[in-house]
Amino acid sequence: MQDGSLADAPTTILRVAEFSHLVAFPIFYEIEIPADISPALSYSLLARITKDEKLLYTNEEYISVQIQADSSTKIDIPVIDVNLSLNIFI
Repeated sequence: MQDGSLADAPTTILRVAEFSHLVAFPIFYEIEIPADISPALSYSLLARITKDEKLLYTNEEYISVQIQADSSTKIDIPVIDVNLSLNIFI
């Protein structure tokens, strides 16, 4: 989860979920939203799946997170195979 509220500034990473030894999709996980963040700001999710520090999958669309008091929300993050998308242009 990242905060992208400041224009012309890098995003600030607020939460990270890391997993190892994954063998299949989909991957289910939970991220706890910090209690001290403002619902008025702009937050998003980013998925990066790597192996041996090589990027394999990532999302290519903006995944917005709406902050609401005491709520649990399911958010799907579609990812693309980076190697397949690179092969299209070769």
